[in-house]
Amino acid sequence: MEEIIENKTADFISMSGPFIREPNLVTNIQDNKDYQAQCVSCNRCVAALMSNLLPIRCYNNSFPKKKEYQMMNLTV
Repeated sequence: MEEIIENKTADFISMSGPFIREPNLVTNIQDNKDYQAQCVSCNRCVAALMSNLLPIRCYNNSFPKKKEYQMMNLTV
């Protein structure tokens, strides 16, 4: 991240996805400078947010099936 900003490839870097997947990300990086975030930037968390149907969390594996929506008391 530092290299991207130093090289002026980007003005800023969003960390919202990695923090959704790993709320303790800062601690992991502080404990191990070579730590790689587990977020793969699939943006399913953003899609869930935009749907207003699913809670904000990592959906890297897949979105819940319709029956799972109903079990979560969500309407589709």
